[in-house]
This record gives sequence, structure tokens and C-alpha cells, in this order.
Amino acid sequence: MSHFAVTAIFFLLAVSCGRSISFESWRTLPGRMKKVSVGIKGIYGLSTSNNVYRLDGNKWTLVTGGGNTKEVASGRREVWLLKSDGSIRVGDGERNNWSTIPGNKKDLEVSNTGDVWGVNGGGGLYRYRERGDWAHIDGGGDQMTAG
Repeated sequence: MSHFAVTAIFFLLAVSCGRSISFESWRTLPGRMKKVSVGIKGIYGLSTSNNVYRLDGNKWTLVTGGGNTKEVASGRREVWLLKSDGSIRVGDGERNNWSTIPGNKKDLEVSNTGDVWGVNGGGGLYRYRERGDWAHIDGGGDQMTAG
């Protein structure tokens, strides 16, 4: 798929969602991260040594309690961590105050509206509900993304 096609698809999705968009130039971030999650809560990165960092201005700050992490997802008010053993933590991403969420997943994403989505080891799709459980969603996959 060409760059133009990807841009056109993004533009159509943004327009259909009623979002205004602006194209700015790319900016090089300091350091080396294997994954970066950008959400209303902030910009968080996962290092090659599986530690979580928060971007503060132009420097990465180590997030206490974010070690041994497989995925980091910056949401609306919280930061979600998928630990290497599949367990899930949620916290403010600034202090070491993580809560354990029931369940075990192999992929985890959070939207800017705060919806949390996960994929379990069998490829089942789930959405986390505020009451503390996961609702199964029709379909399946290995990985997901939320906007």
C-alpha cells in the first residue's frame, strides 16, 4: 500500500469520525524504545529491557513498578501495563500505585475514551468493563489497536 493510500485512509477515517486533523512534521524522540504509546494521559515508552518510561519534555523518566512489562498503553486517565507473565496493572503512571486487574492477556490496548481491550492466549477479544470483568467480543486475533 502506498504512502498516499495510507494517508487517504487515515483522512477518511478522521473525517468520518468527525475529528479535525492537522499534519505536523515528525519529531525525533530521545532514547531508544521498542514501543511508544501516546494517549491523553501522556507519552509512555517500553524499553528494550522491558521497563516503562514516561516522556517528560525531552527526557524519559523511569516509571517505578513498570519493570518486566510486555505492553504499555496510555489511556484517558490511567496507564495500563501488560506484564510479561500476562497479568495486568493499572495506575496513574507517575507514582508507584499500581492496581492488579483480574485476567490474563497476551495483548492490551487502551483508547483515548478509556476503553480497554485485550486479546487472550487463545486469540479471544475482550473489553474490560468498569465493574471489574472482561466481556467477550465476537471475533478473534493476535494483536489489536485502539484509537
